[in-house]
Amino acid sequence: MVGGLICSDDVIYFLAVISLFLWLSVIKLNNEKTRRSFLSKTMRYTLAVCTIIVIGFASSRPALMFFMMPPAASSVHFRKKVRK
Repeated sequence: MVGGLICSDDVIYFLAVISLFLWLSVIKLNNEKTRRSFLSKTMRYTLAVCTIIVIGFASSRPALMFFMMPPAASSVHFRKKVRK
């Protein structure tokens, strides 16, 4: 967040980290339930991590970024400018 602006890459980063650990937990629980080869287990973990890395990289590209100013922050910012 810069000067009251919410940046999309920050939001996507936090959602991606949360999703990654939830996804890894689901993979772990499914691996405990079923018998799979070591390669199959490893590929599932690798897919999860690589997917989140690609999402994080794509969200940091300037062409895909967007910014939002929450209504409360914009009114506070406006009041500060009027006082000056």
